[in-house]
Amino acid sequence: MITDEDRKILQKVADLLGSQYGNWVSPEVEDRQACKELHERGLLILQDGRFTYPHYRISLFGEAALAETKD
Repeated sequence: MITDEDRKILQKVADLLGSQYGNWVSPEVEDRQACKELHERGLLILQDGRFTYPHYRISLFGEAALAETKD
């Protein structure tokens, strides 16, 4: 379950990435670290499990948050 605090963190990451949920973005290195920390908490999932690709999509689906690398 995603808490209000988690939603605030996810929105902050989306804001840092210069995007709204669901859009493709090219985060800077420090933003990748924020994505990695959220991933470690189980809130973000990378499609291929790697953080080396520069493109992420952050979306909220009910109680699940996903970040996928762009194909």
